[in-house]
Amino acid sequence: MEAIKKCANPNCAGFKPLIAVHAGAGTFSHDRRREREQRQCVGSAAAAGLSVLAADGGSVECAVAAAVESMERSGVANAGAVPALRLLAFAADAVRHANAGFGSNLTSDARVECDASLMHGTRGSFVGVGAVSGIASPIGAALTLLSASASAPGFAPPLGRVSPLLLVGNGARDAAVVRDPSLAVHPDAQICDRAINQWTRIAEMVKDLASQQTSSTASDIRNTGDSDETPDLHELDHDTVGAVALDCCGNIASAVSSGGVLFKYPGRVGEAAMFACGVWAQSLSSSGDHHHACRVRNADSDSSQFSVRVGVGCSLSGTGEQIMRTQLALEVAKALLQTSSQSHPQEARNASLVQSPQHCTSDTLNVESALSFVLTNSFLDSSLLQIYDDGPKNAGVVCIRVSVAETGDDCDTDSDNDILSNPTETTPSTCKITSRREVWYAHTTDAMCVGWMSAGDAQPTTRLSRKTASRQAPMQGPSRSMSPSKKRKRWWAHTAPGSTPSGSAVSDSGPRVRVVGEQLC
Repeated sequence: MEAIKKCANPNCAGFKPLIAVHAGAGTFSHDRRREREQRQCVGSAAAAGLSVLAADGGSVECAVAAAVESMERSGVANAGAVPALRLLAFAADAVRHANAGFGSNLTSDARVECDASLMHGTRGSFVGVGAVSGIASPIGAALTLLSASASAPGFAPPLGRVSPLLLVGNGARDAAVVRDPSLAVHPDAQICDRAINQWTRIAEMVKDLASQQTSSTASDIRNTGDSDETPDLHELDHDTVGAVALDCCGNIASAVSSGGVLFKYPGRVGEAAMFACGVWAQSLSSSGDHHHACRVRNADSDSSQFSVRVGVGCSLSGTGEQIMRTQLALEVAKALLQTSSQSHPQEARNASLVQSPQHCTSDTLNVESALSFVLTNSFLDSSLLQIYDDGPKNAGVVCIRVSVAETGDDCDTDSDNDILSNPTETTPSTCKITSRREVWYAHTTDAMCVGWMSAGDAQPTTRLSRKTASRQAPMQGPSRSMSPSKKRKRWWAHTAPGSTPSGSAVSDSGPRVRVVGEQLC
């Protein structure tokens, strides 16, 4: 990995660039070879994204697009006649690792229709593409449209039309290809043998069930036939891919890409294309209402003050309709923006408290509690998802959280002049400034595959996180077995119990949510 070049921006906050990726949340094979391949896939994606941040002029939106495109193209070497890759090169023995781009799940009429979206946390800009075919890289299409709208994010000249948040089908393809012809590809070039075999088995079962006048629901299909031969719709739906990037200036971007549900209805659009559902990004360096600034007075002293600036990016995977009903990406981001850091002296004492920035107090949720709370109360137990109570509720999220805290008697907590807007300004000697970067991931599914890489790392860190099925108390505090470098990193791992988002025992059905975090120097 080449060295990260020093930023020329005089207002640079000085963070080490960081990228985190996921290859979806669902049920992953326990086969060691398959697990190794999956982790290699996310590791390569993280390295690809970080290499963009390292390049001159590399931006966070291009970095997340490069990481996601790496996973979209992870099986392209088996695709036959496909245009040359625009960003990355792959080994000749590459195989399909993700349900995104090449090798995506097929619709009921045996077509690839992909969803993708990208959000820039400094500008607040977002573009999604849905049910799009004939595109070599769905996230590349989203990036192209996002770049095109950068000069006019609200109303586009010459007619003053509103710049779209979402384009679908042929409209999305045409808008992207006219700006970047290299994105065009024959729709059949995105279909792989594995997807055809899965589709064929499902189509035959649906036909058989229809002939027997039996409902062809996911439950019926899942319980029909031998598990080794019959694809499980819930196990195959959730290998969506995504990425979050942070640059040295505090800019954050998030991206996600998915081929959608296996045997889905033609034209179906999932959470990966929808605003506030598949991704969210809010930069530490953003301004206005889009910038979260939590300034509070220390409750233990009238003179000692502290202020906390927080930025968050997240990318999700799971059952699209469930995530869309709950706008889960936005809910996760709101919760994390409203927390203090894990080791902050004013960390949470009330796991049910969620506050808005304008009413921020010292008694806010910590990150671990926030993620557990949101996935339990705003997703698993949400009244909006009651119609799914007879089946699984699937969601997984990977997040980057960055914060700058000023603590001390002389900190000017009422001023808008801070380390980000005026990094050269003299800071009072009694005002201590600390910054922190954190990677968090959480999932309600059986497993989730994630990876990340920071400037200076020799290689990516990858994890295939699994919820334990045994009845044991949730892990709390630092977990030594999870830390690859005790000198540099600290881990928190928590498995939310079946009854409430806090406690020490799991339900009869096992843990509901797994939350893991790592603090990076």
